[in-house]
Amino acid sequence: MTPFFSVILPSYNVEKYLDRCVKSFLTQSFTDYEIIIVDDGSTDHTGEIADFYAAKYDFIKCIHKENGGLSSARNVGIAEAKGQFIHMCDADDWVAPTFLEVIATKAIGDIRSSSRVPDIVKFNYYRHVDGKTTLCKNVLQEGSYDSVEDIDSLMKQALKSVNSYVLSAWSHIYRRDFLIENNLNISYLDVEILNIEELSRRPKVFVLNEEIKKACDEHEVEIDVSISHVKDNAISTVVVKVNKE
Repeated sequence: MTPFFSVILPSYNVEKYLDRCVKSFLTQSFTDYEIIIVDDGSTDHTGEIADFYAAKYDFIKCIHKENGGLSSARNVGIAEAKGQFIHMCDADDWVAPTFLEVIATKAIGDIRSSSRVPDIVKFNYYRHVDGKTTLCKNVLQEGSYDSVEDIDSLMKQALKSVNSYVLSAWSHIYRRDFLIENNLNISYLDVEILNIEELSRRPKVFVLNEEIKKACDEHEVEIDVSISHVKDNAISTVVVKVNKE
């Protein structure tokens, strides 16, 4: 049976966090999902923790691979995913018990009867840095964005306010077939630029303004993105600069 969600957990040396992350998904009120843990060549006990959960729960799978980086691990997970929608969650993140339920019911709805099923869902989150928790709220109004004008506006907003828009893969849900049909793999240049490429394909986007996820980051990250060439909404060159404190 095809699960509604595939939760992909790329994991490299996260023995301190992986247990908390997995447990936060095990307590979800919405239960139609699978978890794919991709152990990216960890040298600590990450792989053993992943194997423990995979052996205990039939909806959790662990894949061990040589270290190839975050993007590589995510792409392996996407290739293995069977769910209709994909969430790529960093292993040091954790989610509220209603995380999947709210997205499934409020943002996606009945995919069998709706012609407005989103290709991308964007949501708010809490950022936890050095013991301080901050709500990171969308600069966008809640609702559907699916017209050409809507997506053009989102493109401009994303490129104008990268730090407030947040392009990171972990702050979105993706319709699996949308990724596959458009041959969209994860690229990683110190920051995920997948969502810039996705917006150029003019997807259906739903913005959800409920605070339903927490993210645990050890360092602040400041991102500068410049686009050197855009033609017919196709982006050929993206320059990303990341300053980590």
